[in-house]
Amino acid sequence: PGTQEALALNPRMKVLVAGGMFDSFLPCAAGDEIERQLPPNLRQSVSFKCYVGGHAMYEDAPTRSEFSRDVKALINGAK
Repeated sequence: PGTQEALALNPRMKVLVAGGMFDSFLPCAAGDEIERQLPPNLRQSVSFKCYVGGHAMYEDAPTRSEFSRDVKALINGAK
């Protein structure tokens, strides 16, 4: 609900949901399923990305670099 409220206030906002392949909190398969069930108005603003690793996938240097590139792309795309 909070994401829907935020997007209603700022429809140009983009959201990146990052998960680790071995994350027990938000496994990639769960993120894929959530993404498929999003209403169209949210699907265009919310993206899910699966990274190699667990919940703290950013502890792995190559994954951290990939995550950093994705966050920068998200920010630059919003400008």
